[in-house]
Amino acid sequence: MSKRITIKQLAATLGVSAATVSRALNDSFEISQPLKEKIKAYAKRVGYNPDRIAVNLRRGKTKTVGVIVPSISYNFNSRAIEGIEKIMIPMGYKVLIFQTMEGYQREKEAVEYLISINIDAVIASISAETNKYDHFDQIRQNEIPLVLIDRTSKYVEASEVVINNELSSYLAVKHLIETGRRKIAWITGPKGLPLSQLRQRGYERALEQFNIPFDPRLICNCTFNTDMGFEATKNLISKNPDIDAIYALNDRIAIGAIGAIHSLNRKIPEDIAVVGFNNEPFDPLISPSLSSVYMPSIKMGEEAARLVLSHLKEKKFLPQKRIFDTNLIVRASSQM
Repeated sequence: MSKRITIKQLAATLGVSAATVSRALNDSFEISQPLKEKIKAYAKRVGYNPDRIAVNLRRGKTKTVGVIVPSISYNFNSRAIEGIEKIMIPMGYKVLIFQTMEGYQREKEAVEYLISINIDAVIASISAETNKYDHFDQIRQNEIPLVLIDRTSKYVEASEVVINNELSSYLAVKHLIETGRRKIAWITGPKGLPLSQLRQRGYERALEQFNIPFDPRLICNCTFNTDMGFEATKNLISKNPDIDAIYALNDRIAIGAIGAIHSLNRKIPEDIAVVGFNNEPFDPLISPSLSSVYMPSIKMGEEAARLVLSHLKEKKFLPQKRIFDTNLIVRASSQM
């Protein structure tokens, strides 16, 4: 692989100083037009490309925004990135994307790298494994605007773009209760995930409103792996055979739940209803089609980008919060 051609090499070949080449490539008035054209033509012919990171470090701006998400395979994350790019790219910004794969260390390394290249701003969704937040503090200490989207933390000073998780969860469980279910299991995410805690509040609130006793035996934590709810559902049903509904933190867990219910020769929704969260594209295509809470992911990504642009204009960072509405899409998995 050939090495990058440097300004010094251009200067040596053309018989001028490196400073002269640099000024010519940047259209400086100090260089005559014929010499500018000669230097530019030669640079183009030999395939010279400037080291953008080095240039931007000198200028203090990169015109680049870093986006850190758990996984672009999650529908919410990929659609949110679509919204971010829709706003940032026409404004002349590049979007640099990192996946943490739900890992704290990968998230920390992504943040450290973005700070090292003098990134203009960071948009992040916190990993399931993260329980320390010093790396996000470093972003703010470097006076880099930070916007958290979907997954946030009260321990991080940042603007936030979120949904009302508690209300969304309450409405999903209320739907199950209103269709006659009383033994509703809650398959949530890893322990300590703030988003899980918020949605459990909505679950408990709905039970309380309809005078259904809270039963901790119907709560199960599920790690974000290939299992995604299958084994959790089988264990729940084996211990609580009278379960008549399952509410899941996300659609992938809900899909695992549907697979487990089928494997136990139970019918959906006649024996056990299922409701998920995120409204993934495959929800209408599985059998039975999955009821799920819709999140306006593209619009949330757009709003995160708008907050970034607003913060970049501010002299002082003032965190702001945007809360989006959701709605439950009812399909065959929970209809009677």
